[in-house]
Order: sequence, then structure tokens, then C-alpha cells
Amino acid sequence: MAKEAKIYDFEDVDGYKLPKNISTQFRGLQGGVEYLKTSADNITTELKGVSKKLSKNETDLSAITHKVNEIDKNLKDLSKLVGSNFENIGKTFEVLINALTPKDKKK
Repeated sequence: MAKEAKIYDFEDVDGYKLPKNISTQFRGLQGGVEYLKTSADNITTELKGVSKKLSKNETDLSAITHKVNEIDKNLKDLSKLVGSNFENIGKTFEVLINALTPKDKKK
């Protein structure tokens, strides 16, 4: 038959009594700390990946602005050219219509 030893209440340095299941609580706390450490490591890894992606895809906005302004200028020039071509087509049609319209003969 095994002997049982009475465990007295634990007290810390300041005289506070510690619970009897302190080792169980400590293991739970240790598990929680390990979980938090693993989570923090995972977050750090994810942040490093995001940082790499951001620096890889970082683009100088002045180059994009310059390209957009260039496209805008080309569209304005094209719009003016198309407008003047429509005016020329309208004048050409007017001349054709006048040429095809019979003139009134004087009586």
C-alpha cells in the first residue's frame, strides 16, 4: 500500500496562499504562452511576406501619372483630328448635295 503525504498549502514570498492545483494551472498557462508565441511567429512570418509583396509591387506613381497624362493628350489630339475630319466630310457632302440638286431655270 502506498503512503500518502500531506501537502501543505503553498505560500508565496508575500504570504499569499497558492491553490493546490497550481501545477495544473501553470501547465495551462504555459500552454497558452506557447500558443501565443506560435501565433506571434505566424503573424511575423505573414507580415514579412506582405512586406515583400508590397516592396516588389511598389511602383513610382510619377511614372504612372506621366503615362496617364500622355494618353490623355493623345486622346485630346485624336478628338480634335476626328472633329476636323467630320467638318471636312460635312463640307464635302454639302458640295455633293449642291452639285446633285437641280438648279432652278430662270423663266
